[in-house]
Amino acid sequence: LPAKGVILPSLDVKALVSLLQQTKQEYISIGYSDKYFLLQTDTCKVVIPFISAEYPDFRAILPKDLGKTPTVTTYTKDMTNAVKTLTALSSDKKTKAITIQFGDSMTLSSATDSEKRNEISLYCGTSVTAKIQLNGTYLKDLLSEIKNDVFTLENVEVANSPLVVRQTTNAGQVTHIVMPMRF
Repeated sequence: LPAKGVILPSLDVKALVSLLQQTKQEYISIGYSDKYFLLQTDTCKVVIPFISAEYPDFRAILPKDLGKTPTVTTYTKDMTNAVKTLTALSSDKKTKAITIQFGDSMTLSSATDSEKRNEISLYCGTSVTAKIQLNGTYLKDLLSEIKNDVFTLENVEVANSPLVVRQTTNAGQVTHIVMPMRF
């Protein structure tokens, strides 16, 4: 593989993981060419084309003062349920925008067809006062990847900056970045 790595389509990777979880074989063959990733078992052969683009340098969008801004820790299950509910009820069919207002609690809301907003409040035990708007579909996808009971939100006080989501796993700390939407 090239030293800089390769990019595979995420849906293909998810299908590949599902296939590997279903197979009962002890050995599989994995290979690659300059344009394709190849996986072969006794019963099937999977060929996935590489995406011909360079992976963006995520460090370029990480906030410079990361680790110095206040953090908010919340329960994964509560946040996931709130985001799923609000995206389902959102009248914004394209982005399913979710607004998160931080204060004594964390209030998540989504737009409706009327002047009202759907709101869900979660306890987060913070003194942070801030507001951020995120693509609800992206946020729901990110939350589906968090396997811990709790996770941490960072950089919540800086308007229009990336939201940094961290979780600790057996392999170490995993950092996710969610870009905000403009109000």
